[in-house]
Amino acid sequence: MIIKTDSKAVALQLAVMDQSEPEADLSCDGVYVGKTLRYRLPFFLDNTKLVNPHVSVVGMTGSGKTYLVKSLLAGLSVDRHYSVFIIDWNSEYSDMVEFLCGRVWKAVRAADLPAIEHLVEGVNSVDLSAAPSDTEKAALAGVMLSMVRKFILSLRPGSDTKMVLVVDEAWKLANLKQDLGKLFREGRKFGLMVIAATQLVGDVNNEVLSNAACSFVFRLQGSDNLNGLVSSGLLEPGHTAVAQTLERGSCIVSLIYRGGSAPRRFMLEHVHGFDFRTYTIRGGSMTVNVSVRKLGSVLGSMGFGGDATMRIERFFAENSGGVDIARLVGFLFGVGLGRADVFTFLRAIGIKDRSIAVAIEAIRGVAFEE
Repeated sequence: MIIKTDSKAVALQLAVMDQSEPEADLSCDGVYVGKTLRYRLPFFLDNTKLVNPHVSVVGMTGSGKTYLVKSLLAGLSVDRHYSVFIIDWNSEYSDMVEFLCGRVWKAVRAADLPAIEHLVEGVNSVDLSAAPSDTEKAALAGVMLSMVRKFILSLRPGSDTKMVLVVDEAWKLANLKQDLGKLFREGRKFGLMVIAATQLVGDVNNEVLSNAACSFVFRLQGSDNLNGLVSSGLLEPGHTAVAQTLERGSCIVSLIYRGGSAPRRFMLEHVHGFDFRTYTIRGGSMTVNVSVRKLGSVLGSMGFGGDATMRIERFFAENSGGVDIARLVGFLFGVGLGRADVFTFLRAIGIKDRSIAVAIEAIRGVAFEE
């Protein structure tokens, strides 16, 4: 195929596409991210094949970087069984943590921070959005970085902790560059994966960016940011024009594989992401949202197999993702759940006993009395 164009930006984009795209990996190891722009090959991020497990995500607000990070975390947690710890500056990850049946810890002061033992198992985020200023948030982030570093240094080198630490708004940690850099350098020896997301490259030192074997560059503006990407080795000088014209969700990927020295760069057409579907249950003044993930988790804990999950998912899909609680109770009775199982299931997905009792009595045509 021959492409003729007078557009300098498109010509530069083609130059990025022409660089070595990853080979198709039919084993599907790693976390699925999306398809490459030129050959539409599926790209799975498998950090075990890279020189280190760390990831940097760079892009302006609205470019798609947060959606990518959420998708990576969901895949790492669900498919790869990583524990997840997020330092969440503006409460952007709370919905994802709840979707994954994790825990959100809200912190305004150091005394609110949980012990590190609570943060290194399962899926956890520390929500700093209620802290009074960015200065206080940065101080809390610094305490947490120190906690994580002390924890990993207590492990034996070569330990496979399968833990991922997410540092959101990394550019706001200008005074903590050295602490973050140390985690990047030391973490890989202990199985720690660090994902740093930022929109201002100039305020994140090269030690952080250049120590990430995988980098995603979304749309970015500003000469300081673009020059920072070049000096960190994430982009070649001729590709900065492409970074300024990327569509939302499209990005340049840079990978450094084991046994190689030069980064392999290519473009993703779009980040496909993880299935974050949620269903809505309504009843009177009550509205409860429950994720597909939680439905399956609850049913599994009750001893029901995948068939029960599929039937309930189909029921929600047939009702456009939202149902009245009485209809849901009738459906659950109809597929063979007893009263005790119905109570157990609905309680576990966040519905109060009174609402459950009202719904049960309603479908039997008996008025509920206090």
